[in-house]
Amino acid sequence: MKTILIWSTSDTSHVRMSNLLAGLKNEPVKIIDLTIPVWKAEQNKAILGVLSIFWRMLHLLFTYLILTVRYLFAPKHDLVLVPYMGQIDLLVIKPLAWLRRKPVVWDIYISLYDTVVFDRKSISKSNLVAKLIYCLEWINFKLADITIADTEPHARYMKELFNLKKEPHVVHIGANSKEFYPMKKELKIPTDKFSVLFYGNLSPMHGVETIIQAAALLADETEIEFLIIGEGQSSKSIDDLIAEKQIKNVTRKSHVPYADLNKIINDSDIGLGVFADNPKGNNVVPNKAYQMLAAGIPIITADTVGMREVLIHNPLVKVVPFEDENALVNAILQLKQEPKNDRTERNLKAFSVTEKTVARQFLKVIDDAGV
Repeated sequence: MKTILIWSTSDTSHVRMSNLLAGLKNEPVKIIDLTIPVWKAEQNKAILGVLSIFWRMLHLLFTYLILTVRYLFAPKHDLVLVPYMGQIDLLVIKPLAWLRRKPVVWDIYISLYDTVVFDRKSISKSNLVAKLIYCLEWINFKLADITIADTEPHARYMKELFNLKKEPHVVHIGANSKEFYPMKKELKIPTDKFSVLFYGNLSPMHGVETIIQAAALLADETEIEFLIIGEGQSSKSIDDLIAEKQIKNVTRKSHVPYADLNKIINDSDIGLGVFADNPKGNNVVPNKAYQMLAAGIPIITADTVGMREVLIHNPLVKVVPFEDENALVNAILQLKQEPKNDRTERNLKAFSVTEKTVARQFLKVIDDAGV
């Protein structure tokens, strides 16, 4: 039985880590949890303000002192796992793990440098902060014994971006089958409306503007309604676009409880993925894609290399060109004509990326590495 020690100052309830932990419960492994979530209030450090970061760093210093003592006295283990957003965590744990002769697995998941420079365009790559983040992540790649990304295209992209000798290993995100699943018909809200759902962080990667443009083109289709849930960098521009075009068939919500998501998905007829043409969006498969398919509804998303690698063979996945609202409109109208029950039945047979799949992928990575 392998013993995995998790070292982290981030929130391990993030879907990336929670899916892996849920899957590992079904495997012959033991988990030692050494986590103190300094970053629990924010799911992504990229959105923190300068003052907030300063106070967090003070908190972080004391947290590392506590975690260091706990690690040095921790039980025997086979490896240390540093979860998503562990760029600083890795710098601290690597020399400690070396003292105990234990390999360190770093789940980069997504690059902070890529996020702030190329996805959100918060700073330019010539900015000193951007250069420091790049150097930090480049060092992280050198320090980690095993590095993990979420898709093959994303791994290839990181290899090129950071000039690595080899690509990170791949463990998909997946969806927790106990959290996302098709609900019984009697639990669904009966309605004559055809509901199109998007949820997630409103960042440039998602291309929500394309969804708004499509909604405007479908204004005369009175049965079709859009629900857009989320907030983020693009929130104001999205809300301004809705107001400017006086769009009546879009309902906006900034947030819903995570526990309510499965029912919201089940009450929808179509889910929407990402539509912007940028490197990050092209290489990843968003959480919502796995979750919507697990719940049994079809999704429409841009024709990305990430989707083609993981989910293109699922009959509920329909892809359209990037940033093409007309193609999105046609796809929505086409899916509107398909029977719902047939879609759900096919999906149950086709969907396979669950928490169990994720755990087995992870264990194969460390087994292949000889850990």
